[in-house]
Amino acid sequence: MSENKWQVKQSEEPTGPSANADALSTKQKEPITEGFDPAEIDNEYHQEKEPGSAPEGEPTPEEDEVDTKRKKKDILTEVLEYVKLVLIVIVISLLVTNYVLQRNTVKGESMVPTLQDGDELFVEKVSRYFGKINRFDIITVDTKGLDPRPNHIIKRVVGLPGETVEIKDNQVYINGEVLDQPFLLEGVPTTSHNPAFDRVVLGENEYYCLGDNRNNSNDSRSFGPVPHTNIMGKLLIRFYPFDHFGVPK
Repeated sequence: MSENKWQVKQSEEPTGPSANADALSTKQKEPITEGFDPAEIDNEYHQEKEPGSAPEGEPTPEEDEVDTKRKKKDILTEVLEYVKLVLIVIVISLLVTNYVLQRNTVKGESMVPTLQDGDELFVEKVSRYFGKINRFDIITVDTKGLDPRPNHIIKRVVGLPGETVEIKDNQVYINGEVLDQPFLLEGVPTTSHNPAFDRVVLGENEYYCLGDNRNNSNDSRSFGPVPHTNIMGKLLIRFYPFDHFGVPK
């Protein structure tokens, strides 16, 4: 009787593979809680949704401020570069105008027939510093210190430094010889304007200058020799009117 009871109890306990499978299934259904902190997940969630933060892919307010400052700096740099360029152009223009090349407009008829009233010219200024002024060159002159009515005039060089110039017999004499002047209209006389300058011995840096229109020209016959320092430039080319473009002779 006691042996049968023992056998019944033994049969009630699960044995074999099915018993192991039930045990494994029970363990898998249990939640994994080791090392898990719900507070950490909650904090991460709130950090992602923090008010004032920019949406993903868009700049933050701080980045916007930096970008705005950079743009302002770029604009300022561009303005400064433009101002610098303008100043450079102005300086170059002044240097060219004062020391290299200048535009002049003929006013009056003192150089007819070679130049007409209204002709537009380019006058180079290098010759007066480094070059040489030659006979028959057409030059521009500042008459300050020469004429009571200071002006800028354009004349032709007929007498050079060291020469003796005489105005007599309606002719120009250089060192006692009549000067041939092919640019004058035929029969135009060279008359005296001021007896004090009818005969002049030119100094080391002096020039005797006359207008081609001898009857209508205020020149060395009136105010005397032209010092080198009063020479502004030498005629380079006439660019207007276009049908007279070129170097006047």
